Amino acid sequence: MAAGLLAYFLQKLRAGVAGNAQFELLTATAIGLGFALSRSFAFPIQRRWGTHRVLVLCLLILIARLLLSSRLEAYLVLASSDYRKQFADNGEVTAREIERVRSLPGLVHCSVMTVCMRAGKGVMLEPFTLQQRVETGLLAKDALNAQIEAASVRRIEVDPRANAEVLQRRL
Repeated sequence: MAAGLLAYFLQKLRAGVAGNAQFELLTATAIGLGFALSRSFAFPIQRRWGTHRVLVLCLLILIARLLLSSRLEAYLVLASSDYRKQFADNGEVTAREIERVRSLPGLVHCSVMTVCMRAGKGVMLEPFTLQQRVETGLLAKDALNAQIEAASVRRIEVDPRANAEVLQRRL
């Protein structure tokens, strides 16, 4: 877990990898916590408090971590029927957009890449990679635009509700 935490902070300094680093940290924490709980009998506190109290304490720590999060989705899923309905509504929008893009001929690049992938169009342009190449000087912006035009890739605007980020809420 310590290595995962260190890797998370180091990776968070770079562009575009914070989400992956956070997922790796979460995975390392889950594995470490599972291992620690499986060996809870070795903790001195367990001898004084007993197994059930130690497990309840761990559960309370996990619940506290969720309550202290700046992310509101977990609360909204439980407390807001309107928020839960948005999931179904956005799923229907996504299905319609997938069918619309699937019916388009030729090469397309969707503003929501998942829609293109689910429509069988693949990912024609990966915006983050291209942006990094332009910013580091590996690719001139004019050359990039010329390559896109030469390949006859059409940019398709997808309904933003097809993107999961629409449902994210923060304090």
